[in-house]
Order: sequence, then C-alpha cells, then structure tokens
Amino acid sequence: MLQAASRKAAPGRPGGRLRLVNRFSPAAGMLRAKGQRMPEINREPTLQGSALPWLFGCLFVLIAVGGLGYVLLDGDRYVQAARMTQARAAEQATYLEKDFFKTFDSPILAKARDSQTGSCQETSSYYRALIHESSVRAFAVEYRDKISVMYSMVEDFLAGKGPRPLLKCDSRAYFLRNILFNISIESRIVHGLCLNNDGRFIGHTFLEVLDKDSNSWVVHDPYFNMSYVDKKTGRLAGLMDLCRFDIDDFAPTADSPDAIFHEKKDYFSRIYTIVIYDNRELGTQSVVVFNTRKLGITTMAEFFQAERFSALREYIEKIWYDYVWIDV
Repeated sequence: MLQAASRKAAPGRPGGRLRLVNRFSPAAGMLRAKGQRMPEINREPTLQGSALPWLFGCLFVLIAVGGLGYVLLDGDRYVQAARMTQARAAEQATYLEKDFFKTFDSPILAKARDSQTGSCQETSSYYRALIHESSVRAFAVEYRDKISVMYSMVEDFLAGKGPRPLLKCDSRAYFLRNILFNISIESRIVHGLCLNNDGRFIGHTFLEVLDKDSNSWVVHDPYFNMSYVDKKTGRLAGLMDLCRFDIDDFAPTADSPDAIFHEKKDYFSRIYTIVIYDNRELGTQSVVVFNTRKLGITTMAEFFQAERFSALREYIEKIWYDYVWIDV
C-alpha cells in the first residue's frame, strides 16, 4: 500500500518531484524510528504545481491532434455522407416532379378497371403487350418521360388518329409503371448492364412487377414484350433469377413472343450480367448486383481495378453514385 507523498522539496532535491514511499520500505522504517508519522496519501498521488502546465500542455496537444484527425478522416466521411444524402434528396425531388405517379383517366385503363377476372400476371402482360405493339422502338427526347403525352399519343394511335409514338426502353418502362400504378399493381424500375464485343457497355431499363397471386417479383419488359419462366421449376422469373443463372435456363412465357426471344437470345444472355434495383425515386441507395462469372472475373476487386471495365464503372458511379453492391 502506497502511503507517503510529500509536497515539499526534500533537502538537496529539486522541488516538484513526486516521491512515493512504500509503508513497508526501509525509508518508512526510518521515519517511524524517528517518531515521525507518515501522512496518509489520498488514493491518487498528488503532483507539484509546476508539473500541471506540462500535463495540460500534453492534453492540449492530444486534443488538437485528435481533432485534426477527426476533421481529416471522420469529418471528411461525414461531409461526404451529407453530400450523398443531399444528392439522393435532389434526385428524389426530380422524380416526384414528373407524373410517374399521377392518376390519369384514360380509356387505356378502362379494360383493367372494368375487369374483375384477370390475374395480376395476365393484366400486366396485357398492358406490356399493348405498349409494345402501340409504339416504335426509337428515341424521342421531347416526351421521353412525359407520361401524359404517351397516353395521348397511344390513345390517338388506337383510335386511328395518329402514328405510333417513339418510345425507347426507359420510356416504355415509365409508361407501363404508371398504368400499373393507376390500377393498383405494384412495380419498380430495374436495369440491366453488360459489355458488348467491342468493350462498350449496354444498358436496358424495364420493370419488376409484384405478382400478388404468387407473392413474387416478376420481370416484365415492354421494350421486347418479354417475361420469362424457369424451365426447371415452372416459376415466373424475377430479376435476381435472370442475373444468377444463364438464359438457357429460361423460356419465354406463353404471352411473350418466342421469335423475339430466339432472335435476341445472345443479347438476353448478357444484359442481366449486372442488374440494378433503382431506388433513386425513394431517396435511398440503389442496389447493384454483379454476376462475376458472367463478367469473366473471380473477385470484385478485378472489376474495380481492370481498365476494361472503366467505362462501365464510370457510368454506374455517374448515374447511381451512392450505391450498395452485391456479387453473386
């Protein structure tokens, strides 16, 4: 047990040094022999006043260095996270400004609203085919994401009053999504990405629809009028199924054109190499799923480092920036 600590300088010793004496040491015995009582020490030894500035100086340096490290390291991460949050909020606001979720009163919707017998899959397939047959696979920037214009142009075409509108894959997906929203069928925007033979990337936009009858998400592609069924299980295919397995494991559904499936089979075998669950409209991180086998790599480190994937990496980071990735 430590007991004695004098705050006075001992003769011949410089002041300010802390001297601890053990109760059972020879020094303690000498003090007792002289009749001097060893003062009890508090549980913590005391320091001479001249040592306090040095201690506070050390504490100040530690706090300053720690604060600088926080600003440079943790602080930078917090700033980056705040920027990503702002970017996601801005992207979400952009989606909400459009009429993707606007309620329309269109004769196009009458069939679904008047029908009480069609299943979710049958209704989704009907409108998928309607969009495919009532539009041309081409790009028109002036109404690319203007759902009201798409309704009007398709209505005119069906009434024999105008040409078919020019709708690329993203426009068709937005249009089908709004139709399904208006008849209370849940869906979400998804994407496929791959590299072609000359190293350039290809992107494609379509939908996953929640089939209430099977309680599963099913791919519906209005650009090609395509849905798939698993050959082994007979189950309707979702996005993750198409990413994980080869296209030879699937067949077009009965309401999908078999000729297009075989004509575009090489394309379908690649486009689901990387798939994206697009959550920008929700203001949350999107999820990017990679099939490393289809990419021809063994680890994701190769994807993030190899020069041949640079254009694909830049595109993903530009569009979905703050995303979560999964490899399968």
